[in-house]
Amino acid sequence: TYEPATFNKELYGVLDEKTDQPIFLAVHFCLAHWPYIFAQSPIVRINKATEASKQYDVAVQGVDQQFHDFMNILQQKHLLDNAIVVVLSDHGEAFGLPEDILLDKKTLVTESLPPINLSQLLKPSFGHGTSTLSFTQYNNLLAIRCFGFCHNIAQKIPFWVSLIDIKPTILELLHLPSTKTDGISLIPYLKNHGNFNKNRLVFAETGFSPVSILSTQYDMGDILLEAGKVFTIDPKTTELDLKPAALEEIIKQKERAVYYRDWELTSHPEKNGQIPILINMKTLQWTTDLTTTFAQKSPAKKMWLELKKMYQDEV
Repeated sequence: TYEPATFNKELYGVLDEKTDQPIFLAVHFCLAHWPYIFAQSPIVRINKATEASKQYDVAVQGVDQQFHDFMNILQQKHLLDNAIVVVLSDHGEAFGLPEDILLDKKTLVTESLPPINLSQLLKPSFGHGTSTLSFTQYNNLLAIRCFGFCHNIAQKIPFWVSLIDIKPTILELLHLPSTKTDGISLIPYLKNHGNFNKNRLVFAETGFSPVSILSTQYDMGDILLEAGKVFTIDPKTTELDLKPAALEEIIKQKERAVYYRDWELTSHPEKNGQIPILINMKTLQWTTDLTTTFAQKSPAKKMWLELKKMYQDEV
C-alpha cells in the first residue's frame, strides 16, 4: 500500500475479472496516513510540527497522483461508462500547529466565570480523532459524481453533511429501499433541487489515541508500555481487545461535539466533570461560560439539549 504503482497494478489485475454483475469496489489509498512516508519519499526523522506538515504535503501529492492514475484505469476498463464514484477522506490531520486548534486566547469571551484550565484547552493538537476542537481533524473531503446514468450539477455545498450520508445516497441512486439510518440522502444536493437542510445538526466525538503518539517526537518503548495498560491479547484469536477498565476510562475522556449552522458546541472532559465549549466558527469567538451574552444570543441551549439526547448519560 505504500508503493503506489504496485498497488494500482494489483487493482488493474483484479479489474480484469469479467462479470455481468454490478461491481462494488472500495479502495483505501493510505499514502497520506501517519507516518506520512512511502516508498518514493525520503526517510526522515520528524522532530517538528512544521516538518511533519511538509512531509504530509508530499504524501498528499503522491496520493493525488495515485488517484489520478486509478481513475485512468477505471476509464480504460470502461467502468466509468455507468458508475457512481464517491471520494472521501476518513479524517483530517493535525500537526500541533496554531491553525490546528479553533481556540485562541484573544477570541475568548468571558464576563464573570473564569475559564477552566485554559492552558490545557489551548495546548497543541496532534493526530486525528483526538480533539473536536481541532476542525482540521474533522473537516473531511466528500465528493460524489455519477457517470453515464444521471446528470450532476457541479457545486460546493455550504451546509453540513456527513460521511453517514453516503449509504442512503447510494441506495437512492440505485433505486433500492433505504434501511434505517442517521444519514440523509444527498440527491437534492447532487441534482441542485434546492431543498437543502440548513438547520441540520451533525455530531462528532473523539476516538482513542495513546498519549505517547500525540507528538512529533515519540518513543516506541513508551508506546508499547502505554498500549500494554490499555489492550489485552486474546490467546485463542491473537486479536487485540480493550481492557474493560481502560474502555470505561476512554469513554470518560471523550469529547463530544455538535455542529449547527455557524456554531460548534463541545462537551469537554475535566477532572471534576465536563464543561461546555461554544465556538462561533465564522468569528472564532468562544466561551466556556454559557451565561454570557454571547452564549445567550446563540443556539447553545438547543445544541446542548441535542447533545444530551444523542449521547445521553455520557454527557
